[in-house]
Amino acid sequence: PYHLQSSTFEFADANPKDPQRQIEMFPTKSEITKAKAFSNPMSLWEKQVHQLIRFKEEHNHCNVPLNYAKDTSLANWTKRQRRQYRLKIEGRHTTMTDERQNILEQIGFVWDSHAAAWNERWGQLRDFQRENGHCQVPKKYPRPWEKQVHQLIRFKEEHN
Repeated sequence: PYHLQSSTFEFADANPKDPQRQIEMFPTKSEITKAKAFSNPMSLWEKQVHQLIRFKEEHNHCNVPLNYAKDTSLANWTKRQRRQYRLKIEGRHTTMTDERQNILEQIGFVWDSHAAAWNERWGQLRDFQRENGHCQVPKKYPRPWEKQVHQLIRFKEEHN
């Protein structure tokens, strides 16, 4: 059972002598969620950290896409962690503690997904420049993953 403190609500136009003046309210969804999180041995945050570790084991990185259909809960949680980190950097109220930040950084959490994507593309451009001697990438130039798919198809055709 979850223990919640009930909240009271007073109607401004209610008769102060009326015993029905104070009305017990049902707990809000937020209160229920908080109560569940703190009643479990492992918090929801810790569960999501474990999901992130599983994601990293499967994908070799912690840059969970926003549209990760396999686990939308993890995708949304990742977005919230980035938001909480930005709030912390700005000196605003946040749930991102130093401890949480350290845990995520030890796992390899990507705080700025845009910078990570930019750096990846920059590396691809440098590779292209080394191979071709220029940076004028044709529009129809295959992306690295497309090249891998074509290589896999060719390999299967040759070995079947």
